[in-house]
Amino acid sequence: MLEAYQVTVDTVNSYMNNGGFTADPHFSENILLYLHEAEQREKLVENTHYDLLLSFLKDPETTSSTDTVRGKAFYGHIDVHFELTEAFEKAKDDDLFLNYHGFGVKNINLNGHSLDASKYFHHQRIYFDRKILKLRGSNQLSVTFKSKYRNDGEGPHLFKDSEDNAEYIYTQFEAFYANRAFPVFDQPDIKATLKFRAIAPEDWTVIGNGKDIATLKKGDRDLDLLLNSTDPSLVSSATEEYKLTEFAETKKIATYLYAFMAGKFDFTERNMKIKGLSDPLRMRLYFRKSVRKDVERIQEYMFEPVARAMEWYSDYFSQPFPFDKFDQIYCPEFKYGAMENVGAVTYTEVLLFRGKELTEADKTSIINTALHELAHMWFGNLVTMHWWNDLWLNEAFATYISYYAMSDIKDIQQVVPSLWIQVNAFKGLGYHDDELSTAHPIYNSVSDTDMANSVIDGITYGKGCAFLQQMQHLIGHQTFEQACKIYFEKHAWKNTYLQDFIDSLVEAHKQQKKNKVDIEVSAWSKNFLNTKGVNTLEIIEGSNKTLVLRQTLGEFSSSLLEQKLNILIFDEKLVTKTISIMTSSTKNDVELPLSAKDAKNKMFIINDGDKAYSRVLLDEATSKFLSKNLFKFDDIITRTLVWKGLTGMIKARKIKSSLLFEFIENNLRAEKHPVLLKTILNAAKGAVELYVPNEDFSRISSNMFELLYDIILNTKTKEILDILNESIFNFLDSK
Repeated sequence: MLEAYQVTVDTVNSYMNNGGFTADPHFSENILLYLHEAEQREKLVENTHYDLLLSFLKDPETTSSTDTVRGKAFYGHIDVHFELTEAFEKAKDDDLFLNYHGFGVKNINLNGHSLDASKYFHHQRIYFDRKILKLRGSNQLSVTFKSKYRNDGEGPHLFKDSEDNAEYIYTQFEAFYANRAFPVFDQPDIKATLKFRAIAPEDWTVIGNGKDIATLKKGDRDLDLLLNSTDPSLVSSATEEYKLTEFAETKKIATYLYAFMAGKFDFTERNMKIKGLSDPLRMRLYFRKSVRKDVERIQEYMFEPVARAMEWYSDYFSQPFPFDKFDQIYCPEFKYGAMENVGAVTYTEVLLFRGKELTEADKTSIINTALHELAHMWFGNLVTMHWWNDLWLNEAFATYISYYAMSDIKDIQQVVPSLWIQVNAFKGLGYHDDELSTAHPIYNSVSDTDMANSVIDGITYGKGCAFLQQMQHLIGHQTFEQACKIYFEKHAWKNTYLQDFIDSLVEAHKQQKKNKVDIEVSAWSKNFLNTKGVNTLEIIEGSNKTLVLRQTLGEFSSSLLEQKLNILIFDEKLVTKTISIMTSSTKNDVELPLSAKDAKNKMFIINDGDKAYSRVLLDEATSKFLSKNLFKFDDIITRTLVWKGLTGMIKARKIKSSLLFEFIENNLRAEKHPVLLKTILNAAKGAVELYVPNEDFSRISSNMFELLYDIILNTKTKEILDILNESIFNFLDSK
């Protein structure tokens, strides 16, 4: 459920009356952080550390009969420690500030001096008094604050379980939402250590980025001392028994990766031996008590595969798992699929697939999502982008490397043998978005934090993933792996730009003396990353009786692409041969090492293995043969590429939709792979809805219905039957 974030200034002020808090008169506005502000602020501070204390006890000031038990707000106190760089001497007074989008603040103290909140807290920012700041040495700003619970998944989210009335709190801080929980330098390149403590009801569990290392109960002397040194009012109105949980201090990480969860979470735990770590790693899977049975059903995919992938990543990156524990938390109403918070990954409960028998596609989604977020522990968390311009690389890398790891880890590959179909599906999202008038290059400038939330699309994931897949194919697996090792060795615990990753690829490429691909990696990357649109590949006869691979610009394409790809050559007896070819970024046609005479009675599948990013056209002879014989090809990716090629050709008006249904009539009965079967039937549904002429609609719909009905009668596999039963009603003649 979503709630519009519209709170009036009067409402905010009403929450402040009894607690001495000063409200922000600009609380209800949408105030952004701009790139130029972030770049300036990053130059001014260093050695940043946060001491954060939060209280999740009931809030009597904002609780009413219509509210959840917690009320609308939670309280906290933070000490922000930082040093100023020499650049601050030339900076303007308002260049340095903390971001805070909360109900109010009180007791702002800078280096032992009180600051007037009404003067220094406004426009969702806490500013500093320049006269009090120390140009050399450590500075400390302390403040007590009151923050709003949300239920839109952006910031601190509060959920009440209708089954047992249990409450759950969790956070989502990417891209610019940590400041909705507490005051912070909220940008990815001001990395800081965090010491986190939380006060919560005695029967609650609290989760943070680090390990929980101590618990203090109400009345403990050490807890009283802590409260007296921060703000005793955090518990002065407490009506429930409470405890304090203390967590180990984090290493230097970005603010969007901070996280906390609190509530009546249940969990299962395993201590896993991980190669490269001296001690077993504590791994926990947290969940609402009311979904325990669903979690127990899928937990086998959340521990052992993750542990094996940790070892794989550790070896591939030459960096051991960088954090002290690994928790995974299923969160109700979670807005996204998952989030890679350091040591505390959050997941949507959709991935529990409640009440459903798990298919291979479901298992692929479960494992890949976990391994995607795990990959971020290195790419994103250990090494972090400076700014949101490179968010695409963060996500594309985790997407591609997680699938590559799954394909290389035998125990996982056996569970999900067809996982590369999912990569093809990701690329399909890229093709879709890249063929629209809104197409944009993979690399996009991001001017502000609002724009950071809008750059995630099919091009980011699909085409970005394709860029990395093609790069690995182009320079070789060993070179790509060496580049990753160089990257993490040079930049661990630091922030980077895209060029730093490209430089690592260049360096690794130069080191591989046996690398036969003669390309300039940096220039090649820039061309791929800055090109928009999807091009098309087809094989035609050239002017001098040779065969050529022709690349044609798409409607919204800006450039040709140089790519390395395979072409499968076969005859009617299915005797096959594969050749490798490079397309060109400067000319449309590239000759194949095959004359027209040699190619007589031969047929072709372009981009076999799916290493390139391009639409492909089937020639007439190949289409005619495959329409009756595609099912004879054992390789699932080969079959997938042909089906995807057909749908792309229909969309581009290169063939009539009737050809797709001819393929279906002759090949569908033999297709036993559930993921591909569903893809084919979805394509058929789309073709009927969008491309079949009115005069053919009834006939084709009726034929599809009868075909599926006949297959259903002769099918015993439940997963296949479920797909057929779900699809058959798409072909009832409703026109």
